[in-house]
Amino acid sequence: MGIIKVIKQTTCDVADNIAIKIINAHIKNYGTVQSLKIDRVLREIDISLTLHGEKDPVQVLCKKYSFHAIEEIIHVRVESFFSCRPWLNAVLNDFVALKLFPLDHPQAKIITIYLSCTVLREQGNGRG
Repeated sequence: MGIIKVIKQTTCDVADNIAIKIINAHIKNYGTVQSLKIDRVLREIDISLTLHGEKDPVQVLCKKYSFHAIEEIIHVRVESFFSCRPWLNAVLNDFVALKLFPLDHPQAKIITIYLSCTVLREQGNGRG
């Protein structure tokens, strides 16, 4: 494997691990991320979760993510969600979709660099 591929894979692994840590911090009362796959072209994140009280893992597809800087803090916004559980699908789209969530991890900026995305600058406190 060439050095460029090794560097790219290492960067992907680091960004994915940071993303998992950030998501786990936000959902710690509900469950944990088992795995995730990020599609940079479609701006989608496919997540496998183990939710408290659920026997089997739950798949969630986060569609059309975007990043926003508010007062120098990077936030993520997801336009819509699709889940294999209808109740979870409804909850995510009713209460989480289109809201801004801070990426409060010291290395959060590496995710936006890895995803080669534009960070939109906004005013205000970012609560949606």
